Amino acid sequence: MGDFYMSNQDLFSKRLKLLRITYGLSMKTLADVWGYKNTGTISQFENNKSSPSFNRLIQVANFYAVALDWLVGRSNIIYTKESVFEGEIALNEQFVNLGEKIGFNYIAALHKGGEFIVPTYLDKEKREKYYSFDVRANIVVLHNQIFRKDYKIVEYLPAKEKEKTEILSSLICLDTQIIDGKEVKIKRTVPVYDVAAAYRKLQQETDDTDE
Repeated sequence: MGDFYMSNQDLFSKRLKLLRITYGLSMKTLADVWGYKNTGTISQFENNKSSPSFNRLIQVANFYAVALDWLVGRSNIIYTKESVFEGEIALNEQFVNLGEKIGFNYIAALHKGGEFIVPTYLDKEKREKYYSFDVRANIVVLHNQIFRKDYKIVEYLPAKEKEKTEILSSLICLDTQIIDGKEVKIKRTVPVYDVAAAYRKLQQETDDTDE
């Protein structure tokens, strides 16, 4: 019931903050990524003191790969096929033809066991088959954080970004198991950053407050 009585701007503010906290991001990080001089604007968004422009809303939705309707309070569906794919398309502006040519930064982040891995994720059809929306959104957000600067190789990344490349690699590189003598890839369905669970908790807290 709680969401029903909130304005769309109220819902946007709460959902924007929920996304940032779920991903463990600081306002400073988002200010850097989104091109703000300081954290004041983001604070205003989260505290329902100001509203972003239409273009900024799209940027935020693409950054998190969430549905724009959910972000602005018009829907309870966090991810759609379109929203996740739009987030992935936005990555093309940072990398060279994601899914066709692999940027050196990208490969460097997927260094595993002494070998470079060309992941299943880079194939669009396989990406849709083997990765859940939640996991694909995690991958988009991690990409947006880690590679916002022109680092040549992963060894040059600061410690926090290095840690995130390990999480990114664990999400992208599929595990396998042997079934009937054949190696089979295991679908990646469990996100590291669970926005859906955080959203359910927020809804429950809002409902409890209204009772």
